[in-house]
Amino acid sequence: MGRTVTLWVDDNGAVASAPRTGAAAASDAVAAGAGSAALIALASAGVVLLRLRRLEARNLAEWEHGWERVEAGWSGRLRHGREAGDD
Repeated sequence: MGRTVTLWVDDNGAVASAPRTGAAAASDAVAAGAGSAALIALASAGVVLLRLRRLEARNLAEWEHGWERVEAGWSGRLRHGREAGDD
């Protein structure tokens, strides 16, 4: 008899589990930091991808517009709705 029994209680006096060790808290902090960094990197990559898609769409539209202007003369073909000698 006469052994010491450790009993953990919370602020209300209810039985609680033992507090986490420093190593457990440190590993949780490292995991949270790595997760946050990964989330920020993925969000940044998503923003860059969306911007690049918009830029590519705009560039393709500008190219298409420019090609419409020069294609008929360059290729020797008539544009839709035009006849020879309409120039």
